[in-house]
Amino acid sequence: GRNRGIRMNIAIYFKNGNTACFKDVKDYEPNAQNICFTYFGASSQERKKAIFYKDSIAGIAMTEGLE
Repeated sequence: GRNRGIRMNIAIYFKNGNTACFKDVKDYEPNAQNICFTYFGASSQERKKAIFYKDSIAGIAMTEGLE
């Protein structure tokens, strides 16, 4: 297949011990209080926007890979 370019995935580790993973992340825009980005929701098959408060986040892991 053809190369569709770089895809970014994000894993967010919350202070309460939970982890959330997001695929095909775009429009990553952190500000002073929040982290905002869009991602592709596999279950709904549509692009969604996520907003997280930095106060609840312990760490973030980003991976970039070729699709």
